[in-house]
Amino acid sequence: MKIRFATTDDIKKMHQIYSYYIINTAVLFTDIIPNLKEFDDYINKIKEDYPVLVAEIDNKLVGYTYAKRIYNSKAYDYTVESSIYLDVNHVNKGIGSVLYSKLEEILIIQNVISINAYISINKKDDEFLDNKSKNFHKKQGFEEVSYLENWGYKFNKWYDCIWTRKYINPVCKPPKKFKSIKEVEVLIIF
Repeated sequence: MKIRFATTDDIKKMHQIYSYYIINTAVLFTDIIPNLKEFDDYINKIKEDYPVLVAEIDNKLVGYTYAKRIYNSKAYDYTVESSIYLDVNHVNKGIGSVLYSKLEEILIIQNVISINAYISINKKDDEFLDNKSKNFHKKQGFEEVSYLENWGYKFNKWYDCIWTRKYINPVCKPPKKFKSIKEVEVLIIF
């Protein structure tokens, strides 16, 4: 498996993976698939400050992860939201753990304080949502900080949501200077 920074050539496959989760799961509550240009613009905006990583097996993209400012304000440089999406044929193979580990390593260098994940959950697994993401994040060291009942409605059913968080750098005052991905990418070894 190879982990690397995402490039423009990856956008189509990343979009395909993302679209699968919109159409077939309650992992995402949205039912609107962005067009390829909208998705490309979204990913490129993230890449201005934070890492977007892909995993490849035999030169085929099988998953991606990224972190972004949790809200659109410089005050949140240190508080990111992470997302991870794997090709449905490549889940439960350790790819997510490797991707998240590399993402965390880079965010530490950027002086990010905490990684947060917004996760759809289900009281009982169904064909649209299991709790693998919740369990995955717990295994990665995330702790649940908020539970939102009946938060999203999709596929004629209410789903709950949790916010999870993992501190990766100490909280200090003032915080160390945030470093954009452009400032640290030369330091990253894959």
